Amino acid sequence: MKFFSSEEIIESATDAQRKYSDPNFTSQINYLCKDYFAKIKTEIVKNKKKLLKEAVEDHQLELISQKNQIETAFVTFERKIKDFKEGSFYPDKDEEIRKYKCWLGFAALEEKDYRKNYIPEDIVNKKNEKQKEIENLDKEQLNLEDKLLLLKKGEILTEDNSDETSLESINKRLREIYFKKINLKKAFKNLVELGNEKIIENSKKKSHLEQTIKKFEEENDLYFPEISEVISEYKLEYEFEYSHVVPSSKLSFITEKLEFLEKHFLELKTNGELKKSIVKLSLDKEKSRLDDDFRKIKFEMKKNADHLAIIESNDNKQLKRIYDEYFYDEYEENLLVNENDLALWESELIKRKSIINNKQISEILHFTPLKHLSSILEYGVLSNEEISKKNLTSFQVDENRFDARPNFICTSVSFPNSSLLRMKQYKYGPFIIISISPEILLTNVCLFAKSNAATTWYKKPSKYDSFPMLNKNESFLDMFSRDDIRDKNRIPKNFATDLQAEVLIYKKIPREFIKKIYCQSEEIKLNLLKELPDLKERESDFISINPKIFERRIDQDYWESNKNLIKIEDETYENHDQWIEPSDLELGEDEIPW
Repeated sequence: MKFFSSEEIIESATDAQRKYSDPNFTSQINYLCKDYFAKIKTEIVKNKKKLLKEAVEDHQLELISQKNQIETAFVTFERKIKDFKEGSFYPDKDEEIRKYKCWLGFAALEEKDYRKNYIPEDIVNKKNEKQKEIENLDKEQLNLEDKLLLLKKGEILTEDNSDETSLESINKRLREIYFKKINLKKAFKNLVELGNEKIIENSKKKSHLEQTIKKFEEENDLYFPEISEVISEYKLEYEFEYSHVVPSSKLSFITEKLEFLEKHFLELKTNGELKKSIVKLSLDKEKSRLDDDFRKIKFEMKKNADHLAIIESNDNKQLKRIYDEYFYDEYEENLLVNENDLALWESELIKRKSIINNKQISEILHFTPLKHLSSILEYGVLSNEEISKKNLTSFQVDENRFDARPNFICTSVSFPNSSLLRMKQYKYGPFIIISISPEILLTNVCLFAKSNAATTWYKKPSKYDSFPMLNKNESFLDMFSRDDIRDKNRIPKNFATDLQAEVLIYKKIPREFIKKIYCQSEEIKLNLLKELPDLKERESDFISINPKIFERRIDQDYWESNKNLIKIEDETYENHDQWIEPSDLELGEDEIPW
């Protein structure tokens, strides 16, 4: 399959496994593609080796970083040991108390600023609302009193007896306003008193904060924020921890936590000797863990260095082992045919060449309408499926493809199926016959059907059936079986026994395998040369007039009466699709062309 493109080779290998699932067919595809697969495998291995080297080098940098972290941990551990020997058994607790003392200072200063400008906003807002309601009622009362005075003077007529201007309605509303104002003024007075209480309470808390801060300053506490040198050490952590807490609550939260820590720390010191043994045990465990970590990292770094050396040495067996440690996919893709299949197909194709020579097969034939010749000279002979993939315009003369193999090309050995050819010509017009070199049988996958490939017995495998793909020599030789029938009908040595016998060729037949184009008459040849002037530049006999090859085959009468070789060999075989009757064309007796 040297004439297949890279994409077609990969597609064919996938196609063989997915569609046909026949080991003979799949292994032949792999065998014919073996050189390309070897090239692909080399490229894949090269790329994966590069990828592996990058991964190992990245791992080396990661190991160096881990080693540095362990060495830093050892330094910290040595400081802990030094503190332990000097009697400071609780560096973590000391640090925790220092941190909370610092946070206490932050909270005290923050609340001091908060208290400085404190106003009980909720009380102020409610007080303003009450004040506004009282003012609105005062305005309404004044307006009603003016109306009442005008009524008494008779300056406002009351004949319409309107509710808004009657003496009764005005007096009623004035009474409602009076009592409502009394209640509002009481509420306003209560709010004023509550606000004053809040301000006095805030003043007391502010005074307490000032005393607390003064105490910090007098004690010269190292961790108080205003005078400490470690402010930045805790500031960011404090803001993260307490940013969501209102300033008035932070101090109480931190004070409570600090009191708990100091109490717990005091208990630790009270039980010093007991706790000292516990701390020593903890330090011993930490030392053991650090030693283990250091041994492991040294081992991993040595292993990593060995991996890099193997990559440079190109030891594929070792490379595969390392690759499997780093990645999930396979280092070497299974693209090569195994040794048994290699030997099988080497032998099979040698024998096939011998069969071709012994049977004196000089050409394989494929007939097609005249209009297809221009595309055939450009692309070669293509299967229906390949034609569709390339979006080529093609006149389908076998739309049904009862053989269920649209990716194969139907051909005959030495002489065409004259019965089918004559019928197609009658229906579609003049055909040409393409002569193909038998070398195609050695360079592409071919299926050998001793009778019409459309018969049920020859259909491709499915999930229900597992019929063989017939691509081996035993199927090829079977096309020439039954000497009794051959002798009786004087069938030439290079003809298949059954008139309808077929060779199905996979995907395409390249232009270089086309030997000749047979025309039935001079007129057809001249038309071809007129439509395709480039043909004149080819060999003089490339377009050949050969009316005999368009005639009935010598044994056609026999096969029309006996249907096909399969029926002869098995009288119980039910034949559905293998022979096309004249009635299928809806022709009258006088219209049948033979």
